[in-house]
Amino acid sequence: ERRGSLRGDVNGIAERQPVYRCALRLAHIILADYGVDLSRAGDDVSLSSFLLDLETTFERYVRNVLARRLDGYEVMDGMKEGSKPLYDDRPEPRASPDVVIRGPDGGVLIAEVKYKSSEKRDDIDQVLAYALSYRAPVVLLVLPAQSSGDRGVSHVGIVDGVRVLRFRFDLSADDLNSSEADLVACVASLLVPQ
Repeated sequence: ERRGSLRGDVNGIAERQPVYRCALRLAHIILADYGVDLSRAGDDVSLSSFLLDLETTFERYVRNVLARRLDGYEVMDGMKEGSKPLYDDRPEPRASPDVVIRGPDGGVLIAEVKYKSSEKRDDIDQVLAYALSYRAPVVLLVLPAQSSGDRGVSHVGIVDGVRVLRFRFDLSADDLNSSEADLVACVASLLVPQ
């Protein structure tokens, strides 16, 4: 009964606002729980393609998870409020890590979020430069997990006392809350006063 009513609603709006016809048809298919068969040709539904920058999306997602779930910590965007001069003796260039986290005691953790299967040498050089600039004893590279057994934190190396760690975030987990909780617990443990 609701499907018929929904079709009438969609058709009525489409007649009054023809510009919305394609979007409304797609909305009707979704809301009515119909499917789309991409293996068959047809012209009854228009599915426009779009590009999504997964690097930026993953970075924002990680930063938002940390900001939302790390009570008592200041989570900053390194391109905005978390930015600072890279060098001590001049204002440019700016250091702009993906995530700057300040703990309750003032300790700093830098996180660089990379949407790739593994970090490259340039990524290591980048986080080490940020660690020196921010006086951070630990830096964290956050990458998507390649499998559920691959998730969590691991040691990359130590350079002059700076620990470089990798956290693999399991985006394919049935329960993303558990992946988020693992990341938050990792970051909180790294910012515990020594």
